[in-house]
Amino acid sequence: LTLIAEEPGQALLEPHLIQPAPRPPVIPSQVVPGRPALVKIVDIYEGPGLAGIPRGTVKAIRIFSYAFSYRGMGGQIDRVGLDGPWDVRRILGTVPVADDGSAFFEVPANTPVAFQPLDSDGRALQLMRSWTTVMPGELQSCSGCHEPQNAGPGPLRRMAAMERPPAAIRPWYGPARGFSFNREVQPVLDRHCIRCHEGSDASRPDFSRRPDVQAGSASTHYDKEAHFPPAYLKLRSYVRGHTIESDMHLLTPCEFHANTTELVRMLDAGHHGVRLDAEAWDRLVTWIDLNTPAHGTWTETAGEARVAALAARRRELMLRYAGVDEDLEDTAIRAAAAAAPPERLTPDAQRPAPNEAARAAAAPALAVRPFSPATNRVDL
Repeated sequence: LTLIAEEPGQALLEPHLIQPAPRPPVIPSQVVPGRPALVKIVDIYEGPGLAGIPRGTVKAIRIFSYAFSYRGMGGQIDRVGLDGPWDVRRILGTVPVADDGSAFFEVPANTPVAFQPLDSDGRALQLMRSWTTVMPGELQSCSGCHEPQNAGPGPLRRMAAMERPPAAIRPWYGPARGFSFNREVQPVLDRHCIRCHEGSDASRPDFSRRPDVQAGSASTHYDKEAHFPPAYLKLRSYVRGHTIESDMHLLTPCEFHANTTELVRMLDAGHHGVRLDAEAWDRLVTWIDLNTPAHGTWTETAGEARVAALAARRRELMLRYAGVDEDLEDTAIRAAAAAAPPERLTPDAQRPAPNEAARAAAAPALAVRPFSPATNRVDL
């Protein structure tokens, strides 16, 4: 490098020659305020993200968003989950995938969104650990799943999804909201598990709803304030995930599929006659796929006194500059959940507890489903 000029205490970067120059062309804005943001996927099976996954396996795409931490909070101190995720994850819903692997759908504009391809059981085949943002009126497209940047299927590729209007997001059991263990997963435990796991027998995990506790970390410093529902800590010991600071490289397809967790294997095998309905399964699997969050808002983990003013300021700025008016702290949802009466037990949870002999006889042996180094796949 050749030194052109220097001035003490100043960083002089990117010098520009001062001379007459032609006026640069004006590029018209492609942003259309008020218009939906659109995403197009040409073929979700293209690229290494779903390498080896048979065509026809992907049935839908789960879409979620993020509520990033406010100033002065987050990280290990105000953890959203025991070992992940890093930020609050907001569940939006799902959109369909055509038989040829194409997808065309709307997403909320000026909002960070991430996608997970789902199999016929609604379980993620791959985990997107980054996000994208689409402007109002913009069409953002990709050729496949984590395909190389310069790859493309060509201009004449027919896409079944483009032959119909863009799909709207199918909501996930209500409005978009932060994924909270107490609001989304605990009702499943209340309905199907606490008949035998209510805390009276120390040999069984206690899945009943109780006030938050610390995780029992040996640290007395940076993560001492982290707190979680006791049932969350117990249930999480039966699942596996990519942790809060996972490897930066692309994950192997199905590496963290829900079927690789002890929890799903037990329930799939018929754990003491427990019969989960479709929604209960969906809630458990979505929790696993989102990297097992405990808290659905920063208010829940950091407290309203620290969050309220910062949340109000962020909402004001998002409305002013992005046209997005959203309560990321889910004030109304949290208030409704706090005021809701205890849920009545379903017949599944009311069945008589089996005696120990019957319990042992009813317990199925779990099939061993090892990871195969030869195929880099897990037997699902």
